[in-house]
Amino acid sequence: MRILAVAVFAAAALTVPAAPALAQSPTCVEPGQFDPAGTYEFDADMGGMPLSGLITVECSDEGLFGVIEPEGGMPGLEIVEVAIDGQQVVLSTEQMGGEGPDFVLDFEGDTFTGVVTFQGTEDAISGQRIEEES
Repeated sequence: MRILAVAVFAAAALTVPAAPALAQSPTCVEPGQFDPAGTYEFDADMGGMPLSGLITVECSDEGLFGVIEPEGGMPGLEIVEVAIDGQQVVLSTEQMGGEGPDFVLDFEGDTFTGVVTFQGTEDAISGQRIEEES
């Protein structure tokens, strides 16, 4: 009887399907490179007018992308390209199907300062990463 029980358990072990492999998260930056993925609050001075909002940068299989969402009902900007050079991140955007402003952000830890450039103008911007709600 004992041999039969061992044989049944051995057969059962052979028929248990293997656990599925864990899906790996996409990697959008090289090892050691600054990773800008996250959500940031920002304050900007756009042509003398204060502007606040959120910048969200995400990593997907296609690379880094995101959105810039100003407060006050202004339309958002789609981030179509993210370039990283050391601690500097350039977010290139589109608005209404055309080229939008570039956000040139110089990071120090989770905070940044920089400029928003568009059609020959430069406006100051600063911000910080915010904690994601779980």
